[in-house]
Amino acid sequence: MIHIHTWQALASGDGNNLQSWAQAAPWLDYALTKPADSLNMHVVGIKTLLYTNPNREGPGDPLYTNDETTFAHDCANNRIKSEGLDQNRYLMDPHSTDLGGLWQTYVAQTIGGGAWLDYVFEDKADTIDKVSAQPCNFNQDDWSNASNTLDQYIGQPPIIYNSLGHTSVVGGKPQVAPSMALNATSAGGESEDCYAQADNTLRTKLAWQGEELTEIDMAADGKYFVCNGTMVQPAGSSIAQRIYQYASYLLTYNPNLTLYETNFTTYSGLKVYPEEELVALQPLAPQPTDPSQLLQSGGAYAREYQACYFATVYVGPCAAVVDSNQSGMSNVPFPWPSKYHHTLYITGSGVLDGGAAYTNGPAPPSTMSSGTALIAFP
Repeated sequence: MIHIHTWQALASGDGNNLQSWAQAAPWLDYALTKPADSLNMHVVGIKTLLYTNPNREGPGDPLYTNDETTFAHDCANNRIKSEGLDQNRYLMDPHSTDLGGLWQTYVAQTIGGGAWLDYVFEDKADTIDKVSAQPCNFNQDDWSNASNTLDQYIGQPPIIYNSLGHTSVVGGKPQVAPSMALNATSAGGESEDCYAQADNTLRTKLAWQGEELTEIDMAADGKYFVCNGTMVQPAGSSIAQRIYQYASYLLTYNPNLTLYETNFTTYSGLKVYPEEELVALQPLAPQPTDPSQLLQSGGAYAREYQACYFATVYVGPCAAVVDSNQSGMSNVPFPWPSKYHHTLYITGSGVLDGGAAYTNGPAPPSTMSSGTALIAFP
């Protein structure tokens, strides 16, 4: 592997400065893109996805009609408004066979129009987050079952859904999002705010553990997991945050199934960074079933790998270490002070923007502060 598996929303007209998709192809594996760009991306080796949102539709959207059976309703039989970024849309009803038919037709027409689709991306799947009211007699298991039935209208290309970021805490323990039930009819799912959040803060404590648990469970299910860090600060001034997201990702990733996405900004518009050339293989301990199994004495979470490669060059063992405590908590000790003597050192921005990474950076500190991470080498 030249780099871990990468994913990005990328299309012509989105402000990127790429001269051709061939520039991105050595670095980018999956692109959520426009139908008009999909075939050219496929030709250079990038897998493509069509954005769809059968769960929130409004006037002008592909699946919006006056068919009232496609909309979810409250107990007064009113349509339910979506809020936040989708405030001009409505919550749709996954029980609706008409909605399933509209979605199926839209995808088929897109392919018939010449688009190359490796996957269909389903946004807002199996969630009623940020809506004006609950559907009448709402039951999450019933909604998930209906969402799986809706997904069956799209047999091919396979679906990758979005909403795994809606983790929760019950009885002091992290819980994965209900939408993981969609693994029954999908190739995988995406989590937004994956370790690095859109409000430019980091996930910490139980929210961080919920993300790690999701990453673990998706790999255990044999499904793709898209870790979408949504922090949007300039990449060159966000190196500590980049390392935090990447080290957190490495703790529980599956090299074949776990995909990496960031939104730190670059001039080129390609959001792939040099740290993603570090591929960690042969973990010393088996894949955990819970993030607590990675907790070290002293409070850091860490995992060691026997064989690590940077830009395909073997660099020996390495370890990902994260202090996921929230700001203001006491420092935690680095777990192996005599075993590792260097850290991953990063300069600059993306791989097409002069960014670089080195495996012979400074020695790990004796203690780590809250919300920091590092990748260590002997």
